[in-house]
Amino acid sequence: MKNRLIPACLFCLLSANAVAKTACPPLNQQVNDSNNVILLEGTGKGNVKQVIVGGFGKDINQQARLLGTFDVCGRLTQADFTFQQTENGVTVEMVNHLESSPQGWEAVYEVVVTTRKGEQNVPIRLKQGRIRYQMGQQGNITSASDTFLLQGEEGFTQTTYRYNPSMLLTHSVARGTDPLANGEMVWQWNQRGQLLSGKSEKRETRYHYDEHFRETQMITTEKTETGKTVTVDECQLWDETGNCTLSYTRESESLPGRTLTRNLGTAMKYTYWDQPGEVSE
Repeated sequence: MKNRLIPACLFCLLSANAVAKTACPPLNQQVNDSNNVILLEGTGKGNVKQVIVGGFGKDINQQARLLGTFDVCGRLTQADFTFQQTENGVTVEMVNHLESSPQGWEAVYEVVVTTRKGEQNVPIRLKQGRIRYQMGQQGNITSASDTFLLQGEEGFTQTTYRYNPSMLLTHSVARGTDPLANGEMVWQWNQRGQLLSGKSEKRETRYHYDEHFRETQMITTEKTETGKTVTVDECQLWDETGNCTLSYTRESESLPGRTLTRNLGTAMKYTYWDQPGEVSE
């Protein structure tokens, strides 16, 4: 999965023949890719059954983990994400549990930001919420309703999504009571259905591929309150399907009078429904 944060398996094991006989909906790949961009911030190649992602900071105290599972047609069934980072006395912790439902998906999340003062961690920002993703007749996500508590105050964010005729995600608009969550997003894809870019007012991510159509690089530029952060993620290894299994990240944050640099590593492990050696239960 992309954004390296993609992505406990309780699945039955199916043979390659059983997988081949499964009838999946029309435009299944495009719908799944679009949904996964919304739910996991990335896409993957092949008939993925499970993905495990682990990220760690080489010169910064940062850890991230994602576990995602998918049905035989590639629809996300469950995902768990955890993240923790401590830098300059400020700690950011995030958890997100996502599950599918007949109507779409539902996510429960918490974001906690604290700062160290003396011997205590003092909360700066606390947000706890539940997101309900609604899907249309073709299985694509059409809207999301986020209800939350932000610093103890009730709030909401409503997001709508638009697609091109091939059912690839092209545009979203988010409006609500949390200014950090509001805004518009635009996505572009190439003729092979691979994600080329995602752009909002404050953030832009561009994806690059090699001659084998494997993702090689992801570059994100983000405006902050005090400057700009540029993150360059480069893949080092791929599996036989063409999904990245090891990447290195260099991050540079420009601040008034100084620049902070961070180096991180991410490992990904994919298993597939049609993987050799799988047997029916």
